[in-house]
Amino acid sequence: MTLVGFCGGIGLCVAGTIVVSVWQDRIQSTMLVVQDATFNVAGVVFPLITTYALTHNMSWSYSYLSVGMVALLTLGVVALTRFTACETASAEDRTDAVKSEWNPGIISGGIGLFLGMLALYTFLTWAPLFVKNKFGIPFEEAGNIITQYWGAALVGALVSTVIVSRVRIHYFLLSIIFLACVITTIIVTKDNISGLDYLAYSYGFVCAALYNSFIAYGVSFVKRASSQNVSYILISGSAGAMFSPAISALMEKTMGLQKIMYAIPVLYLIIFIMLMGTLKLKRNKAQ
Repeated sequence: MTLVGFCGGIGLCVAGTIVVSVWQDRIQSTMLVVQDATFNVAGVVFPLITTYALTHNMSWSYSYLSVGMVALLTLGVVALTRFTACETASAEDRTDAVKSEWNPGIISGGIGLFLGMLALYTFLTWAPLFVKNKFGIPFEEAGNIITQYWGAALVGALVSTVIVSRVRIHYFLLSIIFLACVITTIIVTKDNISGLDYLAYSYGFVCAALYNSFIAYGVSFVKRASSQNVSYILISGSAGAMFSPAISALMEKTMGLQKIMYAIPVLYLIIFIMLMGTLKLKRNKAQ
């Protein structure tokens, strides 16, 4: 499983680098969000395959077999694909491309994704227990909040693809961070369970394309994004998702579950302020 995760991480970095190398400007943002959409589709399809296998008295191995078949199919596509579009730069451009450009915009993209994944996975980890304790409902019913999140995320990813093709990535990302802050604030401060399902759907819909939106945001601040730029933002996001359970578990022991949930909208607010600051800095430099 470690090897699968390692190879998956490399594949994710390569895919992001190919997108930013082949496409530029708004189409680049759109294609990165399309990647997120396909990620969410896979997140729905493979659990369905597993559920079908288990409910029809089939072995777990069929689930892994489907993953292996997709891996082989991907290998075949890669073998038949010509990557000349990623390598058509002149010798002078290639020399320049080795030097990765770093500025507050791309650095804030990595930090923002780290904090965003920290907030998102803290919510996904603790929301069922929070809902169970606060509203006194069975844990199975409280767990529906996660199902509702992922169900809406699939639709949200597809809609985001259309929106990003018409709206600048800066405004799109600011909007979804602001909405995530508002929605999570309402969720953690609610006194009754009424309407919680709609809030969970809204949160999933809004955060569907969060990951690659940060990549698109960060690389928009550099003239020619390098693999190091993309890898930096991807690693930042992976670190946020990886450390979220450990950090939130430590906070839960010292401060309690309610304060963990209060921290989620605060993290989104910090991201929003940081993104606004980098955009303002960019405008001031342009003047």
